[in-house]
Amino acid sequence: MKKILLTLLGLGFILSVSAQTAGFKVGGLVSTATFNDDTKTALGDAKMKFGWHAGVLVDVAIIQDALSIQTGANIAIKGYKTELSATLLGVTTELDTRQDLYYIDVPILFKPSYRAGDTRIFGLAGGYFGYGVFGKYKTVTTLSAGGSNTISEDQGDIEFGQDDDQLKNIDYGLRLGVGTELNYTLYVALYYDLGLADITPDENTKVSNTVIGLSVGALFGGGKYY
Repeated sequence: MKKILLTLLGLGFILSVSAQTAGFKVGGLVSTATFNDDTKTALGDAKMKFGWHAGVLVDVAIIQDALSIQTGANIAIKGYKTELSATLLGVTTELDTRQDLYYIDVPILFKPSYRAGDTRIFGLAGGYFGYGVFGKYKTVTTLSAGGSNTISEDQGDIEFGQDDDQLKNIDYGLRLGVGTELNYTLYVALYYDLGLADITPDENTKVSNTVIGLSVGALFGGGKYY
C-alpha cells in the first residue's frame, strides 16, 4: 500500500508540472460485476458492495471554457459480493462471498463544460485502464438442518498474475460522468464505469467490473488558466 501511494503522489507531481489544472480527489463507490451464464451457475448472482477511491487528476484545456481532456491516476477498491444457496438431503448450504479488488486506474476522458461565473458544469466521456494489484476475500458458509445452523468463515488474499489460480491484472472499460466545479477549487463528480475486460483466467467464465462512484476534491490552477 505504501508503494502504491508513493507512486500516485509521484505521478501526480509529474503531471501537475505540465497540466493546466491539477488536483486530488477522494470518494466512495458501489461496485459489482457482470457474469456470464457459466459464472452465475458457479457463483450465483453478483451483488453490490461498497468501496472507496482516491488519487490525483489533471485537466488540459483544448477549447477555453468548453472542452478539455482529463486524466490522472487513482487507487480504487472494486469487487463484488455473491450469494449462493442449495439444498441436498434436507441440508441447506448458503455461501456468502465478498471480494475486494484493489486497482490503480488511469482514465482518459473528454470533458465538455459550461461556465457561469465561478461555477462550471461538465460532462465526462471516455475510457479507463486499470491494473490489479492485490485483493482480499471473505466467505461465510451457513449449514441449516433440522432447525439448527452452523456458520463458518474463511478469508484470505487474492492474487493477480498470469497463473490459472490468479485474476488477470488488466482491466479496462468505458467511463461516463457529470460534475461541477465551484469557485475554481471545489470538484464534485459522479461517474459510471462499464468494465469490458474479463478478469478471470478461466475461458468458460467471464467476470467484468462495474462501478458507480462519487468523487469530491480540490483543484489548483483553474482560476488562472481558464
